[in-house]
Amino acid sequence: MIVNKINYELLVLSLHRARELKLDYEFIEILEEEVTQREQEDLPLEGKAE
Repeated sequence: MIVNKINYELLVLSLHRARELKLDYEFIEILEEEVTQREQEDLPLEGKAE
């Protein structure tokens, strides 16, 4: 669970950095989709204790 959280945080940081650097729009779009997907997967887990 901790590894998943770290991977998610790194993904979000990558997205922010890609936006700052104005990288390829398609790459940013892929990162956005991945972040959204992970957020939706983790939604039911937020209320549970780890």
